[in-house]
Amino acid sequence: MSYRKGVNAENQLIGFLKDRGYETIHLSGSRGPVDIIASKKTFFGLSSKKFAIQVKATTSDALRMPKKELVRLRKSTNQHDSYAVLAVRFSRERWRFWSDEEEPLLSYDESALRDLERGKSISAELTVNSNAGKLFEHVF
Repeated sequence: MSYRKGVNAENQLIGFLKDRGYETIHLSGSRGPVDIIASKKTFFGLSSKKFAIQVKATTSDALRMPKKELVRLRKSTNQHDSYAVLAVRFSRERWRFWSDEEEPLLSYDESALRDLERGKSISAELTVNSNAGKLFEHVF
């Protein structure tokens, strides 16, 4: 993914989140596991949920995701006391989200992502039509 394409995708997602009432922190120039921290303030200014989001963008309908990036994302959630979310923008406008809110991110998909968790594969192929990839409104 080119740096500019990634930044554009991050900014687009930040706009979506702000429209839904989330406060965001954009970790500019991020080459680490987390690009965006998002939380929604509730009663007495407390945060209800906090998300650590890694954003990827591709012009195709599939993305190969290295195991080490998924592991780093999950580990970073402990530092941010948050849920890990992998946000992928496919074909310029089709977003899908993998989240560990209900169950661990790496075991979400019964095939490729589970193999990653067990160390059987060095990368997983995430697709726009994957049943594990959720729409924006189902995660946020």
